Amino acid sequence: MSNKSSVKKKHKHPIIRFFFICFVLLVLASIAGLVALFAYFYPKVPTLNTALFNYSENAVIVDRFDRPYQNLQGEENRQMLSSEEIPEQVKNSFIAIEDKRFYQHNGVDIKGIGRAAMEVISNQNLNGSGGSTITQQLIKLTHLTNEKTLERKFDEWILALQLEQIYDKNQILTAYLNKVNFHGAEGVQAAAQQYFGKNITDLDLAQTAVLAAIPNSPSYFDPYTYNETGEIIRDGAGNIILNPNNITRATNVINEMVNQGYIAPQDGELAKQELNTNTGLTYNNPNRIYSYFTDAVYSQLLQDVMTTLNISQDEAVKTINTSGLTVHSTVDPNVQSILEAASQNEALFPPQSGEAALATEQTGTVYKPEVGMTVVNNEDGSVVGMVGGRENSASLSLNRATTPFQTGSSTKPITVYGPALNEKVITLSSVYNDQPINIDGWRPHNADGRYRGNMTVRNGLVNSINTIAVQVDQDLGLNKSIEYARKLNLTIEKDDETYGALALGGYVKGQTTEQMASAFSTFARNGEYIQPYLYTRVVDNQGNTIISHNPARTAVFSPETSYLITDTLKEACTQGTTHLNIPGVEVAGKTGTTDDSVIAYFCGYSPTYAAAIWYGYDASSVNVNGQTLPLNIGVSGGANPGPAGMFENIMNSIEASTTVKNFTKPQSVVTGSNSEIYIEGTEPSQKSSSSTSSGSTKNSSNSSSHSGNSSGNSQSSSSRG
Repeated sequence: MSNKSSVKKKHKHPIIRFFFICFVLLVLASIAGLVALFAYFYPKVPTLNTALFNYSENAVIVDRFDRPYQNLQGEENRQMLSSEEIPEQVKNSFIAIEDKRFYQHNGVDIKGIGRAAMEVISNQNLNGSGGSTITQQLIKLTHLTNEKTLERKFDEWILALQLEQIYDKNQILTAYLNKVNFHGAEGVQAAAQQYFGKNITDLDLAQTAVLAAIPNSPSYFDPYTYNETGEIIRDGAGNIILNPNNITRATNVINEMVNQGYIAPQDGELAKQELNTNTGLTYNNPNRIYSYFTDAVYSQLLQDVMTTLNISQDEAVKTINTSGLTVHSTVDPNVQSILEAASQNEALFPPQSGEAALATEQTGTVYKPEVGMTVVNNEDGSVVGMVGGRENSASLSLNRATTPFQTGSSTKPITVYGPALNEKVITLSSVYNDQPINIDGWRPHNADGRYRGNMTVRNGLVNSINTIAVQVDQDLGLNKSIEYARKLNLTIEKDDETYGALALGGYVKGQTTEQMASAFSTFARNGEYIQPYLYTRVVDNQGNTIISHNPARTAVFSPETSYLITDTLKEACTQGTTHLNIPGVEVAGKTGTTDDSVIAYFCGYSPTYAAAIWYGYDASSVNVNGQTLPLNIGVSGGANPGPAGMFENIMNSIEASTTVKNFTKPQSVVTGSNSEIYIEGTEPSQKSSSSTSSGSTKNSSNSSSHSGNSSGNSQSSSSRG
């Protein structure tokens, strides 16, 4: 027995030795193959470039309360966050589903590679998960292509190992979460805003899981579902229905977070219930059209970046599109939404004129009454709302709020009566003769063609009598009128140095609603002018302020002059050229209408806000089949529907939340014996007021000698109130 057994063992030894030798040779061959592959691929590995982790980041506009308002469209829709700004729950959700051994491996997970290798063998191709760690994914996103080859995978491994030698885990995870694609949004912050309208810090567990589910296959796990026409599907209550594919993977995210100890099981169950009910999914199009306010911000920002950084326009555009600037704007979203809603309210506009209807029919281009308006905060002079048209079909299109137009009689308080009162050339009780006048052959007349004889300055302004405004401007002097206009930042061309422009608003180019709102705001601010601004500062992605707006206050009118104008314009809004109904708040304002009612204007203010509103067509005339059709708005500035009606509508909404409702009279404004108010020291004596109840009488019926320049017959002869 023992001999047979011995023989059997001797027969087995050669077989064992054979397989052992084969195994050793196989191992040696594998090692040799790996060495050969390493020797072949390693020299071709690209250089690790940490500069590639400085991602393109679009500029963000925040409102006056530092809440997100609108993103400027850059090369990528991204908002960078520091590690401290990313909640631990967000970090853990991505680790749980993408790389559970993230904190244990050194950039390449051997177990993951083994699992991926088995998947490749099973599928007979390279279309597998790849066993990629978060570090490898970051390398792929920043350094490599999506090509599925062994060489590309080798590059990924080597660069991942190198990256882990110079970046810690926190830096790698932060870089990944700022880079990863979410099907239209880049990085977790932009994704949170796009899908939930929130900052990443405000997401709950279910919402976080929805985001963590996307990067594995952004199209397949897109949170939205779409119908045949590409529209997002909603339920009967209007809620967006979460994509079932996303629900499945988001559920896996939550399960993995429970299994790996990141969250309690009961929290996971609640989150999964939310996935199947309503996660609060919203649609915030990252490429949505800019508001007119944003249009204006972009235009100003472009100029400021060029000037501040001393760079070209192309360089400034790239800086705005890629540098992650935060623009701290002055917009009040409530005011802006009120303006936008009003601009789309058909009832607030006059009907299309017959000529405009014919031009539309014959040319195919729609001609309709348009609007431009700006609202300014009186306390700090900032622009809080702006609308440049009834429709906004494209970003950076025509913005009528920042386009200059003639103002008509709206100019009178700021270029004639305010300056003349301030210079003590007149009082509100000064009397002028409303009669035909002739200035070097120029014969200005009133809109209705009537003349009313002697009247006070107050009545002349309340009823917008053109001849009175021109005579007051004559007594003031054109040079002084121009001086005040420029103090108020109005655009005065050489050909505007006329009574037709400064007294009646017939400017060559005109003024924008932004300029006019700020000028009228001066009266509500006791005579201090502040140049309008749309943002207070611009901060780079390192937190450094690179542009700052801190406009100076310039004393243009005295508080007393400002109150006299305000008191008169209050009357103009109730008993003059318009009749406003804004209960509970005092408002003052001035209408303006150009010759033939081409343009209608209204500028008004309360103690808190000032607004300027333009109505008109985009062209003054259009040629159709050899016939020139005039396009006139056809209503006055005081009309409703019209600019004054628009003012009444928006101010009733805006003023609902204000606290200061009445203007404050300075102590140095006194009431004369004739019941008129005066700057103290300018009131008439008892004797003079008894002989001339209204004050001194002025007559400029035929004047050819006056200060300043006149362009004679080229001046506007009529301006309606």
